[in-house]
Amino acid sequence: METVNKNPRHVAIEATTRCNSKCSHCPHGYDDFGRDMNPAVFRAIRDSLLATAEQVDFTGMGEALMAAQAPEFIDACLEKGVRLRITTNGLLLKRSGLLPKFLRGKVVLVLSMDGATPETFNFVRPSVGWQKITEILEYLKTTHDEAGAGPDYRLHINFVVMKQNVADLPEMVRVAKRYGVHHILLIPLSHESVTPRVKDQSLEHAPHLFVEPFIEATHLAWKDKIGLMTPGHFLNLVWSGGDRETRRGVLHRAISVLRLGIAGMQTGLFRMPDAMRTLRRLTGVNRTRYLKLRAC
Repeated sequence: METVNKNPRHVAIEATTRCNSKCSHCPHGYDDFGRDMNPAVFRAIRDSLLATAEQVDFTGMGEALMAAQAPEFIDACLEKGVRLRITTNGLLLKRSGLLPKFLRGKVVLVLSMDGATPETFNFVRPSVGWQKITEILEYLKTTHDEAGAGPDYRLHINFVVMKQNVADLPEMVRVAKRYGVHHILLIPLSHESVTPRVKDQSLEHAPHLFVEPFIEATHLAWKDKIGLMTPGHFLNLVWSGGDRETRRGVLHRAISVLRLGIAGMQTGLFRMPDAMRTLRRLTGVNRTRYLKLRAC
């Protein structure tokens, strides 16, 4: 256990490991499990960390908005002016009544969406389904348009990239533009993922499938002023994973994109071989103390 002499500025909380969705790439898709963080721990975090925290992330294995203590803790964060980053599948947004508060606060609302067409989205998130995710997006846009949003509200999308959905990347940018999404984070499916439906879906040994959709998506994102972030590991994988011809093709396309002026975006396109340094530059994360608190 590491001990620090003062509170961290950035705190990540796994509020619950329960989930209301069964996704193809997640253990929740194949088993029922989970519990909420102990209320006493929630209170201890609220009372001892929020006074000095700059950002709190609600994330983890479960659906954050399912946690029994979530509304109370979210209110406490918003009241203290702490930047709140909440990752959600969106299913509870309307019922919870929290969206108007998010729109007025220092909130980054991150919607998990791993497909821009019915076929791909239904493959990854069959228990949510394409119709439901489009209803959630419509609710987010309509509420935003009617109520307005403060200057500190942002809507992001997390997109877990795999063979099944990689061709959707350009369309995902178009969907983001349509619904007012500010930023898309591309997350590579781990090659260690062994859940039945996605065990052969990792791009670890098929980086060539990523190149063309990524370059097109990057161009569209730059044109529409949408942030597109890819972890350095994934970029390095694309660069190093193919044969000589693949690498030459990647480099040629990268140079073409850089000439279009996209180098200014948060893409870090093959410019730094060290994955961790690339990731820090992509995300803009400084060397700050970071505390992660898990539900169980």
